[in-house]
Amino acid sequence: MPANDRLPHMTLAAFLAFAVLSLRAAVSPVTAPLVCAALLAVALTSKTVWNTLIARIFLLDRIRSDDIRLKTVIDRSFCGLPGLKFALQ
Repeated sequence: MPANDRLPHMTLAAFLAFAVLSLRAAVSPVTAPLVCAALLAVALTSKTVWNTLIARIFLLDRIRSDDIRLKTVIDRSFCGLPGLKFALQ
């Protein structure tokens, strides 16, 4: 299995661990397990829907090309800052 195929699974595992630990800290100990499961299902569903929406948006050619162009401008802007800081000292 290539490394790229494992990344989404590791990300999902990390999210599940975070969600379960957050849920245990946020919900009182007397809360029914069914309510905890429902809250976890809502969190997973909303994350899945949001990531799918973002992926679909960035599949559009115009948005993807604009994003690449803006990343280039941002990278060139911020890469010059360390040199400018050094020059001004």
